[in-house]
Amino acid sequence: MNIKEYLGRYAALQKAIARDQKMLKLIESQKSGILLNTLAAGSFSEAGQNIVESLISDSERLKKKIRARTRLYEKYTVKITKAIMLMKSQPQKDYIITRYLYGFSCEKVAEMNHYCERQIYRQAQEARRSLYLALLTLKPKLKRITGKRFVITRHLQNPKPFHRKRCPGVFTPHLNTGA
Repeated sequence: MNIKEYLGRYAALQKAIARDQKMLKLIESQKSGILLNTLAAGSFSEAGQNIVESLISDSERLKKKIRARTRLYEKYTVKITKAIMLMKSQPQKDYIITRYLYGFSCEKVAEMNHYCERQIYRQAQEARRSLYLALLTLKPKLKRITGKRFVITRHLQNPKPFHRKRCPGVFTPHLNTGA
């Protein structure tokens, strides 16, 4: 995945969260309105009950979706902000922040910084390139070490010869201990 796709997914995720939150507010307002109407009428018909149940299940499903997207969005944000901090050029940092974190269009960023159209595109290309390099330098988050990764890690930390019988599935040549 290239950096444009990565940042595009970040922006799309940001828009999807906002859209889902608007939808949730709409569902919540409809749910309360239907409940008030059915209670005011004094009868709670089966059709009204089905509508309320479907609205409740829709709102619960949407809440789960929003929570999942928000967690992913936060991971993206942390990773991008760490990469921005590693960038050296302040104008490039400003471009990435205003364009992708605040969501302004490229033309609006050019207008805010008093750049011409060609200059902002050149600046954008350089900023994306340096952000990509900064993202590459970030170390991945350590995960739980199990199985083969544990064997390899232990072997690299303590290089002693070990037999294939003890560590099945991992191919590592026997170290020559000297003769």
